[in-house]
Order: sequence, then structure tokens, then C-alpha cells
Amino acid sequence: MKKFGLTLGSGGSRGAAHIGFLKALDENGIKPSYICGCSMGAIVGACYAAGMTPDDMIAAAKKIKYYNIIALDPLPYNNKGFAQGAKLEKAIGKYLKGKTFENLNIPFSCVSYDLLAGETVWHIDGDLVKAVRASASIPIVFEPLKDNGRLLVDGGINERVPIKYTRAMGADLVIAVDVLGDVRPQKEIKNLVSLVIRATDILEYTVAKYKKEEEKADLTLSVDIGDALQYQIKTVKLAYEAGYKLGTSNIDKIKELLKD
Repeated sequence: MKKFGLTLGSGGSRGAAHIGFLKALDENGIKPSYICGCSMGAIVGACYAAGMTPDDMIAAAKKIKYYNIIALDPLPYNNKGFAQGAKLEKAIGKYLKGKTFENLNIPFSCVSYDLLAGETVWHIDGDLVKAVRASASIPIVFEPLKDNGRLLVDGGINERVPIKYTRAMGADLVIAVDVLGDVRPQKEIKNLVSLVIRATDILEYTVAKYKKEEEKADLTLSVDIGDALQYQIKTVKLAYEAGYKLGTSNIDKIKELLKD
């Protein structure tokens, strides 16, 4: 069987679809040789590479409440985000259990974005928990991670589905999973935060569409979760089921790709 790299795109709570997709692969004895993720794809990918099973992950995801990952910052203007990053980092660390890039079960990498340099940062070594936290630090929502003169936020700004970085890990072929899909019409925008998030989503989608066409995974799959919002925890169960369905319905195609 060929060595394949699995690209897991960003997507907030819609990213639970990645867990369902991995469950479908597991049931068919298929393991990726490399994983590269962005934002929620980075969290799911890192946890899977660290040894968590899809069953472990979905059980944990269903228990998460907003207060487990969000601590409102008393000085959001100065710290550049409405929520402090420490609580998110602690939650990620709880599941990675001291793992490093070097001792993961599956080679893993993730991407964040340096706001100061204006460029994508590819994390392949260093502090695993901080790298994943940086990749998942949604602008405005979470304060950026300050790291060696860099100001790091969610890699989805420029690499919502980081295909080229997965290929650079050494994969014979790349399978990419996009859980966000096309931008859908929205009935209303309630406040400033909603406005900024909506504008960011549209910009990220535009960049991601161009890059998916330019970089071309060997197989790119999009999850159908309808209008389920990526910022609502109640989306988790629906997303998981949609991801599992995506995996099972494409398993023959994936097996055919992986033949020697």
C-alpha cells in the first residue's frame, strides 16, 4: 500500500467531521502515513497521531463546553483577542499528554500564520501543544500566540486546507478533507465579532478555493453538513456523522488510490 498523507482542513466544530472520517478509515484498516492539519484539523490530527482513537475523540468532543476552552480576556483590545489563549492551550495539552512532534505514532505537522511577517508558518518540530494552539487561534476570538518574535494565529488565513505541506512531508499521494466547503448565504450579522468572523470566512474561502485548484490533492473530499455553523458546539454530532458517511462512501475509491 502506498504511503499517503492526510490533510485535515480547518472548520471549528464542523471539524468533528474529521473524527468521523478517521473512524471510517480505521474500520477498513487504513492508516495515514502522514497527517497535516489546520486549526480544528490540527487538533484532531495531533490527537490521532498521539494515539487517541476516533471513539476517544468524539466522546471528548461531545463533552466540551465553551467554558472548557474560552476564558474571556479583561483586556481584549490590548491582547488582540476576546478570549485568552491559555485555556485553549491547556485543553489541547490535556489530550496530547506530553507528546512531542518526535514521539507521535504518526508523523504530524500543522500550519499557523504569522501576522507580523505576513506568511504561513509550517510547524514540524518544537513545542507540539503551542503549535496546535497557534494553528487553532481564530483571529479576534483567541489572542494570538507570541512566539520568538512572531504573532501566530489560525493558519486558515492562508492555508485552510494545507495540501502542499502534507505533500512536503513525503507522501506518495495526498487525500484532503475540507469540512467548510462553499460560503453559504447568512440571514443576519448580529454584532462586530460576527461581522469580522464572516468577513474572514469569506476571505479564507476565496484563498482556499484558489489553492485547492492550484495545489491539487490526489483526492479532495468535501463534507456535506448543510448550514451547520462552525462556531456552535451542537454541530459536533452532526459533523461527526457526516464525516463518517463521507469516509464510508468513498472507501473503495480510497483503497483503489492506495494500491501499489
